[in-house]
Amino acid sequence: MQPSKYSHTKLDRRRYPRSEPITPFKLDLHARGAALAAEVRNLSCNGAYCHVTKPIAEMTRVMMVLETDTYRIKCNGTVVRAEPVGEKGGYDIAVFFDKISEADQEKIVRLLGN
Repeated sequence: MQPSKYSHTKLDRRRYPRSEPITPFKLDLHARGAALAAEVRNLSCNGAYCHVTKPIAEMTRVMMVLETDTYRIKCNGTVVRAEPVGEKGGYDIAVFFDKISEADQEKIVRLLGN
């Protein structure tokens, strides 16, 4: 039996799978002239889900720099989701990368071991 196109099963239609890093990555996020530290919860070649301490509105353009022991990855993106985190405080944001080089995408693939 084929599942209905109206079923409640959520299909993941992402072009690149997201992976949770073994240890959370730290990154510098720049939005509207202000710098924020963020912690990456999961990452793919075209987006990231991060935790920040201050609110960032949806549709805000951001510049991100992710530095690890082996890589420095720079990209520009747009905040597509922003949600306050209950008891822990802070905000979880989803960023879509709308400007990232192929070389930096390849770094992400190697970093995540995909």
